[in-house]
Formats: sequence, C-alpha cells, structure tokens
Amino acid sequence: MLMNQIKEDWCDVFLHIDKKSSLNPENLLNKLDFKNVYFTKKRHSVNWGSYSTVEAIFELLELVRETSVQKNEKYDRIIFLSGQDFPIANNKNIYSFFENNKDKEFMDLRKIEKKTPFYRRINNVRIYSWLHSENKTKRVLARIVKNIPRRYKQEIDYYYGSGWFNITYSLLEYLLSLNDSENSLLKYFKLASCPDESLFHTLLMDSPFKTNLINDNLRYIIFPEPNVGNPLILKENDFEAIVASGKLFARKFDIQEDGIIIEKLKEMLEISELKTISI
Repeated sequence: MLMNQIKEDWCDVFLHIDKKSSLNPENLLNKLDFKNVYFTKKRHSVNWGSYSTVEAIFELLELVRETSVQKNEKYDRIIFLSGQDFPIANNKNIYSFFENNKDKEFMDLRKIEKKTPFYRRINNVRIYSWLHSENKTKRVLARIVKNIPRRYKQEIDYYYGSGWFNITYSLLEYLLSLNDSENSLLKYFKLASCPDESLFHTLLMDSPFKTNLINDNLRYIIFPEPNVGNPLILKENDFEAIVASGKLFARKFDIQEDGIIIEKLKEMLEISELKTISI
C-alpha cells in the first residue's frame, strides 16, 4: 500500500522487519512492483517502549550509509515511515519540498521539564526485556525498579517528540558516529522508556544541527489529548482535515478499520497539483 504509492526511480526504500514476524523479504519483493528495496541483514525483536526500537533505527541508518557508499552517491533526505503512514502530498510535491529545504532537519520535539512524567520516563530505570520475560520474577522486579530514579553524569537538557522524522544525510552520519557501545548517553537511554521518542531528539539538540531544526515532522496526526497517548486511527470522516492540513504524510491508518480513507487519498493524489506545504 505505502510502498507502491511512493515508488519512484529516485526513491530507495529501506526496511527493517521485526524478528518476530514470519514475513519473508523475498516473498515481499515478489509481491511489489518496486525494486529499489533494501532489507537490514540483522532483524531485531522490537518491543514497544524498549531500546530495541533504537537498535532497529540504527540498523536502518547503517544500511542507508552502506548503500550510499556502494552507489558512491549520498542521499539527500532520509524519511522515517511506518506501515501505518501514507503520503497526503504527491511525490512531486514531496521531492520539490525537500529540494527547497535541503539543509533543514524536520523533527517534532519539545524540551522535557524536570519533575514531569516525561522526565521520569528517562531518569527512572525501565527494563523492558524483563517486562516481556516469561520469568515471573523478572516481570515483578521490572515493575519495582521502574520507580528507582537515577541521574545522568552530566547536566543535559532532554527533548522528546514523535519518532517519525525527516533528516539530512549529514545528520545521519553524525548520529551513526555516536552509535558506540561506549557512548555514555546511549548507555543511559538503554534503561529509559520509549527512547526512540527522546534519544534522537536529545542528540540533535546537543549538536550543531540544532540551528537547522524545523520543529515539525510534516505529519498529520490526531491524539486523544495534545501529544499524549497513542494516535487515533484516521478514518473517512477525517479526509477533509487531512487534505487541508498542508502536511506531507499522515498517520495512523488501518485498512481493517477503514480502508475507504486510503482509496480516497489515492484518488486525490492522482489528480492533485503542486501545492504549498505548511510548516
């Protein structure tokens, strides 16, 4: 659905398939009318809220770099999407937008204030591998230690936001340069909650790239409360608001709950002209 919609000769797709999934990469390729697809060699068992999500992201970033080196050509833009995302601007619009914003980093983020739930998500111990363990003792201990506060050795401002962002190749290289087993901040985030929604944001704001930040992830998302909880599933009655949003992508979609909205968006993209993107 998503991949066939974004296929272009100038667009490569990089996929990480969860280790728990029975999906076979070769079978998937045979079903797609799209050959510019690359799969990570290593597959992580990704659990919600755990560092495994960060590991999968780094795996993808490394694959992008390896492919870039093989092609002897750097990518202009890296866009993180999930299977529940869908473009709401046509491919020409998307290409044109990023061409006009080549050095900008598009990431949705906010500073985490101390003594807030979000601050405790990072500073309290979270061992998600134990929470998902079949061992009852580990599950109980994981619930106990999550109330234990800790403190990073340096004074640093934390940031959080959506894990779906759009970055330059230069920032990709910078992030990979920090992906070291001895990096103290990465070690610290291994025991944080939902680190994919805060680690990359914190790294960006602690780098020279923050001067190029546009605080917008270019996605139309509806939350039950502002930036709290899980995004609502977008449905047919959201169509007009989605189109009017001026964004590049929207999420979350679920064709089991409402497939009509996807069909309406596909029809709209077939006839849409170049438009102004709102940021």
